[in-house]
Amino acid sequence: MIMVICMKRRKGIFLFWGLVLVVIYTTLECLKLIPEKIYYDSDFGYERIKSNLDVEGDSIDDYQDILEGARIYVKKNSPYKSAYYSGGYPTNECAICADVIWYAFQNAGYDLKKMVDENIKNYPEVYSTIEKADPNIDFRRVKNLKIFFDRHAISLTLNTKKNGKVEI
Repeated sequence: MIMVICMKRRKGIFLFWGLVLVVIYTTLECLKLIPEKIYYDSDFGYERIKSNLDVEGDSIDDYQDILEGARIYVKKNSPYKSAYYSGGYPTNECAICADVIWYAFQNAGYDLKKMVDENIKNYPEVYSTIEKADPNIDFRRVKNLKIFFDRHAISLTLNTKKNGKVEI
């Protein structure tokens, strides 16, 4: 009986201190007091893949421009708000997950909205989930972006292991 009480007390103390640590860590993270570690391809032994294109002519290849655009947009930390906007683009005060994608492409000089809108117009049968095209929202819908990128992008594997070993 005494052993059961001691075990419950230990469990309670462990749980209490665990919660205290979570609260402290979360507070420090919210106050930006924990340094943010940014990982690069070289940290994992990967070679950076460079694009031969530089659409906007800024001497930075398009892959790097797209990556940097995504980083910039995510750092804005805009609150999530799903809404309909005339013209398609949201205000700077709110965003949805798909906004990271068009912004990243815009950073490299691509107009993803125009590309998706044209693709929907020219190949409506491929976008079976759309009843009526709407340029104000179509490029911000994940289902439409998936179809667009399945048709126009190269799919890379996420599996970096071959026979249980990391392949570089």
